[in-house]
Amino acid sequence: MSMPRVIALALVMIFVGFGIGYAVTAPRHPGAHSVDVGFLQDMRFHHDQAVGMALILLEKPTDGANPNLRVVAQEILLGQQLESGMMVDMLGSWGQESARDEEIPSMQWMGESVPQDQMPGIATPAQIALLQAAEGAEADNVFAELMTTHHEEGIHMAGYAEDHASNVGVRRLAHSMVVNEQSDIAELARLAPAG
Repeated sequence: MSMPRVIALALVMIFVGFGIGYAVTAPRHPGAHSVDVGFLQDMRFHHDQAVGMALILLEKPTDGANPNLRVVAQEILLGQQLESGMMVDMLGSWGQESARDEEIPSMQWMGESVPQDQMPGIATPAQIALLQAAEGAEADNVFAELMTTHHEEGIHMAGYAEDHASNVGVRRLAHSMVVNEQSDIAELARLAPAG
């Protein structure tokens, strides 16, 4: 074999070897249409409403209200904000937007495509207005009812992500959401049984 052919063959082998090595060692991030990214973007939106509902309750006068339910609302507020921060960090590290375009349907990643504001568990504007208007024990009950429905549907989403996401960090986060929100639901039922 001639020297130019040997050099050409060697260069091809080096190039192929480099390509294989890069493919094996390059970090793999979930893509824009993955379960991982879709879940994190949609759950951020979901969490934002839970935080908003907790704030509404926490800003109300405490007369006639259950102070222990306010503790649960505070825990929901802090826990969901912490998880939202984790989701933003993950998405940013993958070069993905922290929120999807509102024109793009939510939950496509789990085969249940819906407009963002109609995701299961999202309270309607009328339900939010009812929570804003309620006082005392009535506010506790409205909050508990809305948050229970909100969490039940969040658990549905997180359970799917736990089973289908490709990234281990997303699967772990989804699992912790399931556990935490199940605990919240049990506390809400105990503290506002008429809700």
